[in-house]
Amino acid sequence: MLTELSIRDVALIPQLRVRFGPGLNVVSGETGAGKSLVVGSLGLLCGERPPSDIVRTGEKRAVVEGIFELDPGGWIVRELAELGIDVEDGELIVRREIPAQGRGRVRANGNAIGLGTLARASELLVDLHGQHDHQSLLRPSYQLDALDEYAGLWGARDRFAQELAQWREGAEELARLRADERDENEREELARFQFRELEEAAPRPGELAELTTELGRLERAEHLRATAARLVDRLAESEHSLRDVLSECAAEAQDAAAADRAWAPVAEALNSLAIGAAEAASDARACGERAVDDPARLAEVRDRVRSLQDLVRKYGPEEADLFAFWEKLRTEAADPEARRRRLDALEAQVGEMSDRLSRSGTALSRKRKSAARALREAVESALANLGMQGTGFEARIDRRRNGVAFRGEASPERAGPRGVDEVELQLSPNRGEERRPLRAIASGGEISRVMLALKSILGETRGTATMVFDEIDRGVGGLLASKVADVLASIAQSRQVICITHLAAIASRASVHLRVEKREEAGRTVSTVEPVVGEDRVREVARMLGGDREQGVAVEHARELLRGVGP
Repeated sequence: MLTELSIRDVALIPQLRVRFGPGLNVVSGETGAGKSLVVGSLGLLCGERPPSDIVRTGEKRAVVEGIFELDPGGWIVRELAELGIDVEDGELIVRREIPAQGRGRVRANGNAIGLGTLARASELLVDLHGQHDHQSLLRPSYQLDALDEYAGLWGARDRFAQELAQWREGAEELARLRADERDENEREELARFQFRELEEAAPRPGELAELTTELGRLERAEHLRATAARLVDRLAESEHSLRDVLSECAAEAQDAAAADRAWAPVAEALNSLAIGAAEAASDARACGERAVDDPARLAEVRDRVRSLQDLVRKYGPEEADLFAFWEKLRTEAADPEARRRRLDALEAQVGEMSDRLSRSGTALSRKRKSAARALREAVESALANLGMQGTGFEARIDRRRNGVAFRGEASPERAGPRGVDEVELQLSPNRGEERRPLRAIASGGEISRVMLALKSILGETRGTATMVFDEIDRGVGGLLASKVADVLASIAQSRQVICITHLAAIASRASVHLRVEKREEAGRTVSTVEPVVGEDRVREVARMLGGDREQGVAVEHARELLRGVGP
């Protein structure tokens, strides 16, 4: 619900903070006191275009801020999250700044959002009746929701949405396979060439590394032989070779060990080094003998390495990828009809899903049409009780004109997450007149009463956090006022309702009663909003009854209306 509305420098309001509560909140006041500014400020918070003179004269900007208290685990919070708006600990603060010049700014819990996002978020938070811009009843999606709510079709509709999502997945995969099939001849020819190329080359795992090592040896044979000769000479064959020097050192240490056993390890180590030098010379000699010039083998290895490197570049990027691709080609070559079987199976599966969608959509339509007849009678009866006798109402159901062509573009059947239907609420304000779309003919007051009629009938499980009625009392009086008040109070049992009204019958049912007054401050006209309680509220209701605020029949009538109702 909306717990607080702050307004600064909006038209006649320099600064104002209005606190709302749960249930029915009523805003009253003399004509021209500025009640419309409260609704107008709420409209700005819903993304409406501001009037050119909205910023208070002499000020740089107007600011409107609303604090909403929401169920942290509720559907509104989840859908706000989809819009990129995070609700912290069940609280959402929406702030809109409108400068006298330049572009405005909107923030939700301190984060900047666009006007489009604000408008979509406001459809979840505030249902504003009295100005067409924000009346949910005029949105086709709400009209369909209202009928489904009445018919109890949320579960069936959710199942249809799931079936449609599954159909989409299957259809997208089928489209990919069909696109592949169109290129199949060219693809098959390419695959045959690739398979033949790999089969002829017959690479082995690790072969490239082995041949690369051999290639290095063949290309540097002369250098390797020279290196081997130098090392053999220095290690073992020269006059003062390392082996001879180490052997002499070992002998001297051995002589020393005869006198002192502490020299024994030194002698042993030097002897090991001499043996190691001899072994290294032997290994170097063997390496030199292996490094022979073999131009034929060099050319052969060089060609093979180049061929293998080309294959890795084409089918890699790594050698392991080459062998995985080769195995895939081998599998496809062994079963060339596998793709066709998969395509046939998927076509059959998507066809079955299309049939199931058609059956589910038809079942939804049938239930909606049955419910629409009962809804018409119920709403017309409720409208009669709200002073709209003779008003005709209809929830007209037509096939969707746009959506998913789940039976092909040539078929007229179209589907969306809500089914295969479009619903449009139609109204005939006077008996005998043709019913026309609600958005085309209904006034703000009529729309508000149609919404009241629907709300009195529907056991709604989804709805905005706050409902605002501005023109609900237009042309209403007497017994009808009491009936309207009863319906508002009934709605307010499950949802916050804010009502701008002149009717005492409605004001007396309020959980929170606020009064707008206009006065002069420092030579300027300002509007204020204050809660009225106790005797002050009795006097305000008496004023709304058209009598003396201090005494007389109006005061007694006001006390009767408020007895057991007011705060």
